[in-house]
Amino acid sequence: MIEVQIPASIKVGGFDYNIKIDVKTDEELKGHGWRGSQCEYSRDIEIMSTLRPQEFSSIAIHELLHAVSLVYGVDLCEHDNGVLANGLHQVMEQLGVRFVK
Repeated sequence: MIEVQIPASIKVGGFDYNIKIDVKTDEELKGHGWRGSQCEYSRDIEIMSTLRPQEFSSIAIHELLHAVSLVYGVDLCEHDNGVLANGLHQVMEQLGVRFVK
């Protein structure tokens, strides 16, 4: 398995997104009942740090896809974003690529 470490920030369409993976973020996400989130206004992507490796990778893809779709003006509902993210995650796992913290 090739493990690709998620950086502290990433560019999406020329915009810098900060990626938060820490205990404080875990508490905020738990408070909403979420495992990840992304905010187009603050350009933050948050991912729960306590997730198992496969789930972490899946949530990372899901939140990155939200950012990409917003920056490029693609109107994906949560369901469609989830379906595409799950499909991309499956393909990446099959290729032996996983995103890690």
